[in-house]
Amino acid sequence: RDCPAATITSKMVRAASFAMRQFRIQQDQCLMKVTTDACTFGALAVRWARRSGARRALDIGTGTGVLAMMLAQETTAEVDAVESHEPSALQAMENATKGVRVVHARIQEYDDERYDFVVCNPPFYARKRRPGSDARHGDTSLPYADLALSLDRLLSSEGHCALLTKRGRNPTNLHLLERTWVHTRRHGPPHVAALLLGRRPPSGVVLKENNIFYYEDHDTSEKRNKTTQEYDDLMAPYYLPDYLGVAADPA
Repeated sequence: RDCPAATITSKMVRAASFAMRQFRIQQDQCLMKVTTDACTFGALAVRWARRSGARRALDIGTGTGVLAMMLAQETTAEVDAVESHEPSALQAMENATKGVRVVHARIQEYDDERYDFVVCNPPFYARKRRPGSDARHGDTSLPYADLALSLDRLLSSEGHCALLTKRGRNPTNLHLLERTWVHTRRHGPPHVAALLLGRRPPSGVVLKENNIFYYEDHDTSEKRNKTTQEYDDLMAPYYLPDYLGVAADPA
């Protein structure tokens, strides 16, 4: 449907709290704010977790706790969430819904029983942030090398991992099973990719590639945006009705 060009992500990042269908996120103390890309990735990860029959899940670098709570809402898995930034971890503990346990720890030092599903929205850029700016994906506290070692240690022998990446490359020792490219517009280039990784190699020879589009191409004459039906369907279990059909931007 048609909507103003104001973005969901801008509203999410500016707000001290953000309401989803079954829970509310408080985020004024969190470095990593709720963003459109994070919620989209969470919805894709839930689909993969349900398909794999996950019973015990881990969210690495949980931030506000939004991914962990999306998993808890739509799967039967017990969900642990690890966060190294203490104020973020404390707020995530306050946000946590039933079935989510938040732990303040560095994943490099975290040790527990193995998980059959891991989700991670890691830092993308190894660069310094401007003072006072949101961390988003500028934090360097989780290098890919450390993430790979942590997955080797914490993922079960039959386990799967959902990972959000900037360029769609697999930075781990796991097998790439599926990749979903995320586009702002129908005919625009992707800006991030969600990867499904696994301990075991894929059964088929061809890698499964998918695409998700936030909204249809911008109509300059109308100055309106129209979200795609597949995006609304993906986010329907999570977004309030007011946010379905609202334009989104890359985060």
